Amino acid sequence: MSGIISFLDGFSISILLILWSYTLMNFNKLPKIIPIHFGFDGKPDNFGSKYFIFLLPILALLLYFFLGYNVKEINNYPVEITKENKDVQLVIAILAVKTIIAYVLFIFFTFQKHIKNISLKKTEKSIPMVKHILGLFFIIGFFLIVANIYK
Repeated sequence: MSGIISFLDGFSISILLILWSYTLMNFNKLPKIIPIHFGFDGKPDNFGSKYFIFLLPILALLLYFFLGYNVKEINNYPVEITKENKDVQLVIAILAVKTIIAYVLFIFFTFQKHIKNISLKKTEKSIPMVKHILGLFFIIGFFLIVANIYK
């Protein structure tokens, strides 16, 4: 299991580095006003300064460090914890949190790409919000099922 956890950590760190690099490389290309908020339909509904482009990388960094390293302290287990299942439930919880973090960081990167492309008029003006939200619910559901299997 530690191999999977290490892979998820490495994947998350890679996404963070790519997100920051992408943001810094494209900052000067952006117009002064960019979309900063999107409705559920994925279309921009608020605009602001191009400096808002740094919001997602900053949030990603905070998410990774505050959630990724406090996993043992922040768990709310979906099953009753006993002496027999506490170790396996902890591993499942760590895998769940690390997977969710990696997926959210990936979503942040795709949003950053869409914000840049929409700002530069290189793509249609929407972000596939529903697809990303469904993916997150799938991951959560998967780990709830696994936790119940090993209760």
